[in-house]
Formats: sequence, C-alpha cells, structure tokens
Amino acid sequence: LMPWFLIIVINMFFVGILFGFLPFRIHDLGYNPFNTGLLLSVTTVSYLLVQPVAGWLADKYSMEMILRIGMVISIISTAAIPFVTDILLIITCIVAGIGIGVVWTNSDALVSKLAAENAMGATMGVAGSFKELGDMIGPLLMGAISQALGLKWGFVICAALGGIALVITIITATKNKTEIV
Repeated sequence: LMPWFLIIVINMFFVGILFGFLPFRIHDLGYNPFNTGLLLSVTTVSYLLVQPVAGWLADKYSMEMILRIGMVISIISTAAIPFVTDILLIITCIVAGIGIGVVWTNSDALVSKLAAENAMGATMGVAGSFKELGDMIGPLLMGAISQALGLKWGFVICAALGGIALVITIITATKNKTEIV
C-alpha cells in the first residue's frame, strides 16, 4: 500500500499548489478579480466533473494505469503553468484539474481495493491522513521554493518532485508486486 499512499500525498501536494498558488500566477499576469475567479472556477469544475469519468475508465481499463496517467497529466500541467498565458493558461488549468481529479478518485478506490478485508476503516483512515499531509506539504514547499527562487521555479521544482515520486511509486509497486491487474 505504501506506493499508493505516496501517490495520495503527491496528488494532494498538487491540489495545494494549484489552488493555493495559481491565484498568485494569475495576479502576476494582471488578470482582474473576475477573470481570476472565473479561471479558478473552471479549474475546480474540471476537477469535479472528471471524477465519475475517471472512475468509469478505471473500471473499464486498469485503475493503476488511469491513476498514473492522471499523475503524468498533473505533473506536466503544473510545470507548464508559469510558461503559458491567456487561452493556453485556461487549457492548462483545466487539464491540471482533470489530472488531480483522476488521481483523487482512483487513489481512494485503489487503496480500498488493496486493503485487507478486516482493515478497511483503518486503511482509509491512513489514506485520509496522507491526503492531509500532502495538502500541508504542497503549499509549504511551494511557498519556500517560490520565496527563494521565484514562483516559476516553485511550479517547476514541485512538478519535478511529483515526477520523482511517481517513478518511486512505479518502481516500488512493481518490486513489491502490489499491482492489481
């Protein structure tokens, strides 16, 4: 289960970064408050609406594969945020919302599927704690990096850390044979 708990931490790490620091990026671009709210709303709606589709795709194909695709989408879109503007920023934010929504849905489903029958509550409780850990670490790390190196580097470095974590989970899951195919 540990590799999948790391995915949960990283996904919430991206949630905290996206919704905590996207407003700063938008402000730097000079968007007015209405457009800022609109862009954040579109991002949130994409995150919300993709979840049933992500669950359906996981049921139809492979939960692990769909989850990993969602992580890759999150990583790429998070890294792209400081380099795009206007319509490309809108598209990137929608894609970022989709990525985290895909992972959100399928990480919970996968962890519950891997839980021992008599430990479902405890396992989901641990998963919830890992979500909160990621939600705390993301903004703190992003803030520290952004203060030291600038907002652009905060997005890029945090995306790279997410990529490293994804690789670690793939290696660990394969090594420990925790895959369910």
